[in-house]
Amino acid sequence: MSSGILVLGGTRSGKSQVALRRAEAIVGERAAYVATARVGDGEWGERIARHQAERPRGWLTVEAAEDPIAGVASVPADRLVLLDSLGLWVSSLVERTAPLDANWLNLAMALQMRRAGWILVSDEVGLAPVALTSLGRRFVDALGWTNQRAAELADEVVLVVAGIGLRIKP
Repeated sequence: MSSGILVLGGTRSGKSQVALRRAEAIVGERAAYVATARVGDGEWGERIARHQAERPRGWLTVEAAEDPIAGVASVPADRLVLLDSLGLWVSSLVERTAPLDANWLNLAMALQMRRAGWILVSDEVGLAPVALTSLGRRFVDALGWTNQRAAELADEVVLVVAGIGLRIKP
């Protein structure tokens, strides 16, 4: 099994930056950024552009909003995979009413096949208030379940608060 890290945090907590710094420290430029964001409105597009500009120049970037599992599998085995983010991927699955458990198992298998390891970035939903809509509650439940599976799979889990990574596993 390859070595893996889960980086969790709230919205705008700095979790992507913490994950980028960890990946650079581990493998330098031998990394691939697997992006799960879909371009939406103008402000969202600006956020995506900021994320793209922050990535190291030598990294491979795989835009995998439609199929992050295939995106992970497409990365050469000697590159660490940084997948950002599980929350956007789960949101897409919930919208399409796709089977979460089967999709998670496929992603977990693709990650475990990696020689150079992996880092997953995800939103921590366990500290948020209960969602007011049925769709919101389905999303929170699905992402909470996925985060728990990812934490089980990961060798290390980091919780990011105000840009500071706090190691919570092991």
